[in-house]
Amino acid sequence: MSVRTVFPNASTSYGNLPIHVTTASDWFEGSPIQRPWGYDDHQIALCVGGSGTFSCAGKTHAISERKLFFFRNGLPHAYAPDGPGWMLKWAAFSGVGSMAVLDYLHFPSHAVFCVVKPEADHLFDRLVAEMNRGEDFRASLLLQELLGLLADTAESSEEQDRLQTVVRHIRARYADCITAEELAGLFGSSVSYLCRVFRSVYDTTPIDFLNQHRISVAKSLLLDSDRDIREIAALTGYSHPNYFCTVFRRHAGCSPTGFRKRFGLTRLLLPEPARTSEAQ
Repeated sequence: MSVRTVFPNASTSYGNLPIHVTTASDWFEGSPIQRPWGYDDHQIALCVGGSGTFSCAGKTHAISERKLFFFRNGLPHAYAPDGPGWMLKWAAFSGVGSMAVLDYLHFPSHAVFCVVKPEADHLFDRLVAEMNRGEDFRASLLLQELLGLLADTAESSEEQDRLQTVVRHIRARYADCITAEELAGLFGSSVSYLCRVFRSVYDTTPIDFLNQHRISVAKSLLLDSDRDIREIAALTGYSHPNYFCTVFRRHAGCSPTGFRKRFGLTRLLLPEPARTSEAQ
């Protein structure tokens, strides 16, 4: 096992911080970890190379590069590499305010985050560097920034799976009347919570995503068929052609008719080839 770990210089003032890092590493390549009785502190670990597994609460999750796993203290768990080269950055933390911070950010008891921005790498590195300099308070602030980044930009693997159910429904049923309430029901949450999760992954709302998909289909119909605007509107889920034109202009920068004229309906507008004497 190869590991490089930084332990802070414990002090009374450091221990009194509401939330503080207890130990961290900017590099870990090692053997399987088995903790049937859990761990004293909360922990987050970011995979930066290779692959492995994280097991907790009866489930085993695949952990590949750019994924991060998290668990609260006292929760039995295990993690292990699939082979050589599994690289992790991790931090353990505690403090009388740590539970409150995790609850405020809606962290579950454990989670696997599937969407992690590159900034997480830099925050881990800065956090370890501050601890190495004995800057306990700065390390604590960076930890809270890291947790906030994760809460804003990633969701657990279970939520990712449910989010894909919503996306598949949109792509399969875009021609139907789909409401935000219907999509939230598929996700199993309120509309506002679905929108927050959806935006963190797709940088847009579910309804805007639906409209983008509808307009993409409409563009294909405009270019590859001679259907009129009213028919294309109906085929893409818009019962009112005027509203369809408004949404189309918002996404495409021009009207459906303008789009068709600009990019052509070439296969329909090309003249028929002249008939030869033999064909006559």
